[in-house]
Amino acid sequence: MAYSLWHCLVHYEPSTMSHQSSVNSPLSTINYPLSSLMNNLTWHLFALHLNEISFNHENLAEIKVAGKKICIARVDNKAFACAAQCPHAAVPLVGGYVNVQQQIVCPLHRYKFSLENGRNVSGEGYFLKTYPVEEREDGWYIGL
Repeated sequence: MAYSLWHCLVHYEPSTMSHQSSVNSPLSTINYPLSSLMNNLTWHLFALHLNEISFNHENLAEIKVAGKKICIARVDNKAFACAAQCPHAAVPLVGGYVNVQQQIVCPLHRYKFSLENGRNVSGEGYFLKTYPVEEREDGWYIGL
């Protein structure tokens, strides 16, 4: 019997990236150490301070880092990074908004994605690429 991601519920633990399926399968739980995933990243300074970024009235901005377009969301003096375009219709997410649940909402079809993990929370089955962001003493970094 084959299982697809469409048939699974996904749950991520903070210290590991753990995929737990809602079906009984030999592959129902796969743990990936978060530290091993983070070691493969290249960290890029994108701002000394968040005030340097030209956020729109919805606290969203599109920047380019290492040749890649990234959407930055500012929520309560924290920064989140994701792909610049909606995975459904390739619309720039900078034209959307962030709701009170810290989900970025696409301006075209109102699909909602978690800024924490990219999960499509409105149920359409898409996944938004997210990137880790760190505030360090010398500025704000994104891991690509």
